[in-house]
Amino acid sequence: MDLERTRRRVTLLLAAALVAVAATPAAAAGPAKPAGSYTIKGSGASFPAPAYSYWISKFRSGLPSNVNANMQYAAVGSGTGISDFRANRTDYGASDAPMTSSEMSGNGWDTLHVPSMIGAVALGVKLSCVSSLLLTGQNVGDLFSGAITRWNDPKLRTNGRNAGLASCDVKVTPVHRSDSSGTTYAFTDYLKQSTNSYWRSRSSLPSKQPSWPTGVGAPRNAGVALKVKSTSGAIGYMELSYADTAGLIKARIQNPRGAFVSPTSSAATASANAKVSSVPNDLRIDPVISANCTACYPIVSYTFWLVREQGQASADETSVTLAYFYWGLTTGQNYLASLGYAKLPSSVRTKAIAQLHKVKVGGNAVWP
Repeated sequence: MDLERTRRRVTLLLAAALVAVAATPAAAAGPAKPAGSYTIKGSGASFPAPAYSYWISKFRSGLPSNVNANMQYAAVGSGTGISDFRANRTDYGASDAPMTSSEMSGNGWDTLHVPSMIGAVALGVKLSCVSSLLLTGQNVGDLFSGAITRWNDPKLRTNGRNAGLASCDVKVTPVHRSDSSGTTYAFTDYLKQSTNSYWRSRSSLPSKQPSWPTGVGAPRNAGVALKVKSTSGAIGYMELSYADTAGLIKARIQNPRGAFVSPTSSAATASANAKVSSVPNDLRIDPVISANCTACYPIVSYTFWLVREQGQASADETSVTLAYFYWGLTTGQNYLASLGYAKLPSSVRTKAIAQLHKVKVGGNAVWP
């Protein structure tokens, strides 16, 4: 009898909780989507572009029939995206590298960083003599500095690794970004922290557009992937989804625990979770480099929307823009793994949503 009463009580409490959730916070529905037609322009990072394209399509398809949002996103690279944003050419910017203090000064507004997702920076390789590749940090530094010039170099075959490379007498062609890039910022942060003395001595790193000692350049993540795919012996850094689309070998990279880890969504999540306690309050989060856990992939980057705290000219347009961001931070997170990205850690997602509440037009919060 007592057990039956307990069951009834639990059932009633659950029903009450569901009613409360349905009835309470107006904020749960997200920012308003006022009737009208809007053109919303964003530009920046190519790193998240495939996910943003998918998100925009899904978000627009779910809008009420009286809301027409012409959402334009140009994947021009983080550096150009920041320049467009600072010059008021776009409604929001996008970057994988947080804006520097100097980039944020002199705009006449405060810039909010809103993390949208995380992703692994993969090393995509075009080789026919092997089907997999294990690289130490030293190997990666040597390949991109020119210290290793042929794929059959013995330094790539220590401790029984990569035995198939012994017969791979092919020139190494490093491929890097030719434009100002947040992906480059994350990769050069890794080179600086976790590879060899050459990169540790480079005081200008990390950088969105450094000088490279060797290799060839290509614009945007898609350009790097295409160049690697068309060049025997090439190796280039790119977001995971681009390496997957190009059908490249994705190197497994050694992390601080000695494990060689593939660039997967779950490995990116593990890395972000391992360093979530160091996330700053303003959410200008540095790349997650060499996180210390067995499952952690060592080159992971957040990517951000850049938003004016004093919003766009129209409160309605700003509200629709915020509604898109909110959708990406909630429903949109569920699509990321299938697109080659990973969800934000839950605590970071909560803080990102809180950033949206700070946006004002005419001194009034658009989404109080």
